[in-house]
Amino acid sequence: MVILIAITSAVSLFIGLYGVNNLKTVNDGMTTMYYDRVLPLKQLKAVSDAYAINIVDATHKVRNGNISWSEAIRSYETAAKEVEENLNAYAASKIEGEEVRVFNEAKNLKSKSDEAVNQMLDLLRQGQDTATRHKLEAFIVNEMYPNIDPFTSKISELIELQLGYAKTLNEYGDVLYADTRVITYGITFVGIVLAGVVAFFITKSIIGELGGEPSEIKLIAEEIANGNLTLKFDTQRKRVGIYGAIVQLSEQLKTIIAKIMEGAEGVTSASLQMSSTSQQMSQGSQEQAASAEEISSSMEQMVSNIQQNTDNAQQTEKIAIKAADDIKEGNSAVTQAVDSLKKIAEKIGIIGEIARQTNLLALNAAVEAARAGEHGKGFAVVAAEVRKLAERSQVAAEEINALSSSSVTIADKSGRLLEQIVPNIQNTAKLVQEIAASSTEQNSGATQINNAIQQFNQVIQQNAAGAEEIASSSEELSAQAESLKDSVSFFKLDDEHEKSVHKTKKKQAVNRPAFKSAAVHSNGKKNGIALDMGHDTKDTDFEKY
Repeated sequence: MVILIAITSAVSLFIGLYGVNNLKTVNDGMTTMYYDRVLPLKQLKAVSDAYAINIVDATHKVRNGNISWSEAIRSYETAAKEVEENLNAYAASKIEGEEVRVFNEAKNLKSKSDEAVNQMLDLLRQGQDTATRHKLEAFIVNEMYPNIDPFTSKISELIELQLGYAKTLNEYGDVLYADTRVITYGITFVGIVLAGVVAFFITKSIIGELGGEPSEIKLIAEEIANGNLTLKFDTQRKRVGIYGAIVQLSEQLKTIIAKIMEGAEGVTSASLQMSSTSQQMSQGSQEQAASAEEISSSMEQMVSNIQQNTDNAQQTEKIAIKAADDIKEGNSAVTQAVDSLKKIAEKIGIIGEIARQTNLLALNAAVEAARAGEHGKGFAVVAAEVRKLAERSQVAAEEINALSSSSVTIADKSGRLLEQIVPNIQNTAKLVQEIAASSTEQNSGATQINNAIQQFNQVIQQNAAGAEEIASSSEELSAQAESLKDSVSFFKLDDEHEKSVHKTKKKQAVNRPAFKSAAVHSNGKKNGIALDMGHDTKDTDFEKY
């Protein structure tokens, strides 16, 4: 039983720890995706946009006269600054594998791209004369694209690598979710089954020890304690546990009380036949003493069994309380897991927003590339790919958010199941408390019965000693016999035992010799012990002498 409860507690604790550990893994993956993949993707996109918008687009606009040369110079300078800042930020992030090689190649090509940008700035700063315009036109056609395109191609390659890494992390998250879901369902089912098995065995053990319903056993014990031995028991029913012991006690008490009452009648008759029956009375008293000793021994054994049942019930109560506390701790761990999933859902929402903004920027770049005409086709392709990747990132973020919401629902359901188990175990503990209290009351009642039987045994011993003095103290012995009958009249016997007692009484009355008591002294007082037994309405059922 203790092992089953320990296993149930361990399963609950494992569910909580396993869930928290997997949530930490998912959280770490989301953090890695955001800081090492999404932000670098944004930085690389900014570099690509700086070349596409602030350099290439500005070059075509100044050539077509759409903007002034000073505005083109400011656009070039802004692009150079943004490219430098974003590349430095990207270099500070986590770069690994193929990404290291591509980034190193991009850095090598950047020098040529920077040189082309600087040459363009020098031409723009020379003035807007015709010769400079011709040089600018020739530079755009012959120098700018051959020097810038290789660098921007490497930036596009880095963007592809970032998206590939993000896809790998997303696939790993899907696998982790699937594994966690299967294991969590399995362990939760095992925990529920074990809890049911524990509750079943606890109940079965208690009922087995009692042998019947606690209320029924309590009623029987109260009736016996009140002296009612007329109870009828089902002979077809299996007599085990405390129920069997009480049934046996009732049957033995019936027989013993009937014998005691019959013996009392015999003592009364023997006290009037002092000389002829004194030895028989002594022998009968000794036999009664032996019977009482056996009863006392049986009562002591029953008291010991009741005490042991009480101790077992108290121990079971402690175990049930401990199981309830452990399940509460498992429920707290599940609550923490729900909070963590909610935080992850918030972060995934941020990622979706970034993907949406990236999609808008790619759309804008595609529009500007379309305006650039033939020279902007390369950037239009890049912008279209970036937009597709941003849309895929947004879809993946929404799917992860849906999975996180599902995980929250599952974890919340697990918490509710654990909360439903706790009251059942607490109710079990309360029932065990009631059983322990009932066992304590039974123990007290059995102890009182045992004490009464001990006192009764002492009376029989006194009767055995008094049997040796019957010849000289008949009235004293008769008074003691009457006292014994009054004591056992507390018990109610069934019809069969009552008939046996009345039959013995009539037989003793027929065989009793008619003589006068000689135990009256000259002072008019009877010899013997004067006992005040009180008045009982049941005394009318017995014959007075």
